[in-house]
Amino acid sequence: MKFTEEKIFELEKHEIQSLKMFRRYCEKNNIRFVRASKESDLKSGIDVWAGTIPTDVKNTNLIYVANYDIKQNKFFVRHPFKIKSKAKNYFFVKKELFVNIEEYLNEKFIKPGMLLQIKQVLEKYDFTNFAEHKKNSIEHFLCSIKSEVGKLLQKRYSFVYYHNLDSIENRFTVVLEER
Repeated sequence: MKFTEEKIFELEKHEIQSLKMFRRYCEKNNIRFVRASKESDLKSGIDVWAGTIPTDVKNTNLIYVANYDIKQNKFFVRHPFKIKSKAKNYFFVKKELFVNIEEYLNEKFIKPGMLLQIKQVLEKYDFTNFAEHKKNSIEHFLCSIKSEVGKLLQKRYSFVYYHNLDSIENRFTVVLEER
């Protein structure tokens, strides 16, 4: 399915609303808010500079790990699981929660000291497809990644993937989810 102008407008409107909410949060907490404008910032996972801290604004409570784009036949690691991610904080719009993302992941989802190892595991799969790793299907590929990453998560969380048949992008979405 292709993005229509209407769908693109809807996505942009949603993003703008999230940024407005974070701007209000910053004003209320006396934090300087500067929207990222450089392409390099945006590619590094930075939506906003909150004071001097690069921040990624999330309109969901989910921790997204990756996507497998079926049309492109590629696995894409998402921020903050990319080694080159520069965003230090997350702002979860729905919770109005402003956190250091690495501390949050280490406290809540990941076994102590394992975040870098998870990033290294995921990096070897970034921008690749299932056939390159001698897997016979996307599901088999994701399951093998799940077994590697799953060992590094706290027991109450798991690496879960969903096939989003109804989404604009026909893809698998990978998240960390409470069991």
